[in-house]
Amino acid sequence: MPCNCDHMEPSIDEIKMSKVACLLDEFNGVKLNRNHWNGMHPRVYNQTYDRYAGDFDKAEMVQELVGKIQTTDVAKCSLEMQIWWRDYQERHNMKVALEQAAERQKAKRAAALKKLTPEDVKALCL
Repeated sequence: MPCNCDHMEPSIDEIKMSKVACLLDEFNGVKLNRNHWNGMHPRVYNQTYDRYAGDFDKAEMVQELVGKIQTTDVAKCSLEMQIWWRDYQERHNMKVALEQAAERQKAKRAAALKKLTPEDVKALCL
């Protein structure tokens, strides 16, 4: 029976964070290593790091990278950096739009509930 070594492959989280680590390295003048880009960056692979609890954009390394990009002309950076920044901004804008839509929905619900009498609220089990 062959050996199963799937556990040695980088996870999706490690691949995403390795890309961020590589882009941070770019700011420090380190040349891109394709193995690092594919999930094997030493700061991430098989290491304990900020697992960002499901919100990738709140991870410490992502926030560090965003801070550096915001103070830099991204057009002078690598194509990988430009693509990552474009994708990040799209995700961020979509998240903001969804949060705003949820707030509007919450406000509409509160306004509608204010129109109800106490008997209506009781009848609707609200």
